[in-house]
Amino acid sequence: RLVFQGLEHEPDLVQAHLGLGFGYYIDWAYMGNVDGAALEKAEHHAHRFRELSPDDANANAYRLLSRIFLATGRLEEAKRCVERSLAINCFDGDILLNKGLYILFAENAEQSMPWFDRVIEIHDETPHTVDFARMWKTFAHFASADYASAVSQMKDISSLRYLRSLIGAACFAQLGDCASAGTAAETAVAAHPGLQIGRQSRMRC
Repeated sequence: RLVFQGLEHEPDLVQAHLGLGFGYYIDWAYMGNVDGAALEKAEHHAHRFRELSPDDANANAYRLLSRIFLATGRLEEAKRCVERSLAINCFDGDILLNKGLYILFAENAEQSMPWFDRVIEIHDETPHTVDFARMWKTFAHFASADYASAVSQMKDISSLRYLRSLIGAACFAQLGDCASAGTAAETAVAAHPGLQIGRQSRMRC
């Protein structure tokens, strides 16, 4: 609400465009808005932010656009944004995650894991970032059909209850542990009562 009010008073408010870009992306990626409108709005605001702040030292536009391009199958554009982000700040946890995500979804799941390990290694002071790296490494194990390793990695995730329970349900089901899969699914539904399989985006980047 406050961001929208800010844009009403100042249409070129840089941080408002950035906030809306990430907000709409999160709406698509994690809140079940998968009809495409959220991603289109996220991309619009990301481009506007880049126009208004072309020299952003944190590479915010490129880190957001890399995920949007990856989600919409524009792999070459996603790769360019990932590499541009790394050139600007190669120690940023979110940027390193984006590199791993590009490799995970566009190239090879096993080869993505060192990038997630790198985040875990150098960002121990930001537990939330580390948990996302662990979550994506869990997904990489799952995509490699190494479900036991996925479950082992998942146990190290201290937050992200909803996402952890989603991937957990899938892992336990693949291992034939129906009881644990059911418990994980119940936890996911409790955290997100409106959960529907058909409302989940095809990938979570």
